[in-house]
Amino acid sequence: MKHLVLILIFLSPSLSLAQEPKPPEVKQGGEVAADVGVGQIDEDWFVTTRVTFGFQLPVPRVDCTPAECMTALKFGVQVPLRWRVVDNAPEDEGTLRDEDWDETADYFKILRFVEYGAPNEPLHARVGELGPVTVGHGTLVNGYLNVITPDAFRWGIHSNVNTVYGGAQFMLNDVVDPNIWATRIYARPWGFIDQESFWHRLAVGFTVAADASAPLELRRDINGEIVVEPGVAPEVSDQTWTTFTGIDVELSLLNTELIRLTPYTDFNVHWGQSPGYHLGVLASISPLETLRVDSRLEFRWLGENYIADYFGALYEVERYQFSGWGSPLPAPKLRVAANRDQGSVLGLYGDLGFTFFDFIRVWGSYADYEGPDNGSLRLRLDLSRVGPVQLGAFYAKDGMDSPLDIADLDQALLVAEARYYVFGPAYVRADYTRTWRLVDDGSYDSIDTWNIGGGVAFQF
Repeated sequence: MKHLVLILIFLSPSLSLAQEPKPPEVKQGGEVAADVGVGQIDEDWFVTTRVTFGFQLPVPRVDCTPAECMTALKFGVQVPLRWRVVDNAPEDEGTLRDEDWDETADYFKILRFVEYGAPNEPLHARVGELGPVTVGHGTLVNGYLNVITPDAFRWGIHSNVNTVYGGAQFMLNDVVDPNIWATRIYARPWGFIDQESFWHRLAVGFTVAADASAPLELRRDINGEIVVEPGVAPEVSDQTWTTFTGIDVELSLLNTELIRLTPYTDFNVHWGQSPGYHLGVLASISPLETLRVDSRLEFRWLGENYIADYFGALYEVERYQFSGWGSPLPAPKLRVAANRDQGSVLGLYGDLGFTFFDFIRVWGSYADYEGPDNGSLRLRLDLSRVGPVQLGAFYAKDGMDSPLDIADLDQALLVAEARYYVFGPAYVRADYTRTWRLVDDGSYDSIDTWNIGGGVAFQF
């Protein structure tokens, strides 16, 4: 499961969705692959076998005839099995890794995703593994991943509707046990008056995002230890519905083949906590046919109990265990927000991405605020197959005091995969993941997972 997050990241667009150019011609094709490898998850060693099948089919877009434009219908199927060959203490029962198949949601991983269209097209819908999902300008939901631990798979929903009059976006983390969701509706008022007017570039949006069962306190036994649902999550003794609402305005000042420039502003409220204000600009420059540069710079004012990008890449763990922002010990994120007492703070967010030849993508973002241990860093590399080589990596870390903390992998998410085609369809691969695993004391500990192996892949 560890490389699923990485593959999903490769398929996802950058944060500046509204600035993406029209996608290239959609071609029919797919891949069938099978591989075997050996590696380690925490203290145990496994032989991993995997069969995957992915397919892309050109289908009509909803806004035009098939002769004018098409979009893609994609789906991915997989059967990953981990066979335990070395069982170090503490010992486990069975050869097949139980944590991979001990929940109903785990069986949904066989059909990893089904997706129609792209987020910037008139109609887009994806069910399955999600991420990174960004809603609107990303001030509330920014790069959210619904699968970030090796022991829990979720089948979520992400959809977009875009028209000349406005549109909507929706995200749900899990169809089996739903609790995190977000939706945004936006309007282009001048679309009803004059679609050729400059002011048709103005958009006004409204967002609601919520965690319907946000933990406040974790259940403890008579010894003070956190009680754990085996392999699932810490047991929660006190939880509540926490809700954010926000309004936003953007204006596309420039929209040419060379440059796109869109200033925006967001005002959000975390109900029961505090408001936050964001003022930023999205820019996309294409100085060459083979190069595109995407960027975003944003000023932030955070009320005393407001945390920006609340639903981020690491939220599925942070909702139980969140560090930084003055909290002396890791605690549920909502409790950390409620207990903040440093007053309002100022901060900056920036991201920068480069796309070369449409198959090499490098992207990074960093946010920091007044006070210690509240920075966030994201890095992503995607090298689609170039000759015999294919590379990809993703890094995410919160609670940083400076960018130099990148070398400290504690409580960081790191995924890296490399594939080299030796001859024909045969390849060797290596992947490494640093993620979290729920341990018996109710905390999430960082674990290292790696796998080395080989296989064959047939494209058609």
